[in-house]
Amino acid sequence: MAGGIALVGKTVIAATREAMTYGLAVGDLSTKLGITSQEASKFYQIADDLLISTQSLELGFRMLTRNGIQPNTENIMKLADQYNAIADPVRRAQFAMDKFGSRAGLEMARMLDKGGK
Repeated sequence: MAGGIALVGKTVIAATREAMTYGLAVGDLSTKLGITSQEASKFYQIADDLLISTQSLELGFRMLTRNGIQPNTENIMKLADQYNAIADPVRRAQFAMDKFGSRAGLEMARMLDKGGK
């Protein structure tokens, strides 16, 4: 019985640490980019669903900011529509790299592939 209680305790502590780490990362991204915590959380979730690394998400969004584009839902949807309007896959890849940077662009293209939904 004591072993089971200890296991439950360790699981709760691990889950709490994971939630705190996620919350801090969301807050950090929100502050750095000037977006709401809700948007930052949504982008982290989308990136996770599409297997886009946190590093690529953050690098790509920093590049957008440097290019004068606020990384918010509305602008990402517009970029996705522009991206999907390009027929040539090579030009689409170049568009993603131009907007999100050469290191993050190809990974971030997965987000653009989904369109302005």
